[in-house]
Amino acid sequence: MLVICSHCQRCYSFPEDCAEAEFACSRCHQPLRIAHSHAAFTDHAHAVPLQPMQRSDVHLWRWFMLILLLVACAGFLLQRDAWMDNRWFRSSLMRVGIDLPARSKDWRIEPESIKPQWITREDGSRILLIHGSIENLLAIDMPLPRLMVTFFSAGQPDRALSTSVAHFIRLPQQDHLHGSGLLNPALDLSTVPANSRHAFVILMQHIPEKTADFTLLPTMQAASDPAPR
Repeated sequence: MLVICSHCQRCYSFPEDCAEAEFACSRCHQPLRIAHSHAAFTDHAHAVPLQPMQRSDVHLWRWFMLILLLVACAGFLLQRDAWMDNRWFRSSLMRVGIDLPARSKDWRIEPESIKPQWITREDGSRILLIHGSIENLLAIDMPLPRLMVTFFSAGQPDRALSTSVAHFIRLPQQDHLHGSGLLNPALDLSTVPANSRHAFVILMQHIPEKTADFTLLPTMQAASDPAPR
């Protein structure tokens, strides 16, 4: 007795006295039925009981996913710098414990928040307190960076007089600010919460003569190192 799969046309041969039974086509898994009675079912080499079979297209999908993964990895390596500049991506990697170097571009100084305060001391010298606000652009808590301060004169606004790197500080008492001698204020070692702003103060005690303006940039450079010009 022949049973032909209506889906893929594969043929199965059974003894005439086999019992009624259902099975799955070994090629396309289409359910088939032997419509015969009063006989014992006999196994056949091509007759497969209902059971899952591994199809060739499953293997093709595995190769496709592997190739897709390799292409994605290659794309990441070629565009690594662009991915590292993506703040969401950097935050996600750091949140799961991957140690990435801090970057100055992880921070933004709000220009409208900058308020310079010039103080003439008892010995005639001038110091500069700079108040402002800095924003953590990452979605993860970050320690404060440092600030690169560049001074300019009114006569040559395109040429820097000097550049130095300053720490954020805790505001000293007023009598210390106006007295003579070198100040050594406590550092502000705060950790800034994700996507939030932090009010800061920096103190500049060695200011070039004829200084008329300055710029501030976040930096990862140590305050004791000479700043690049």
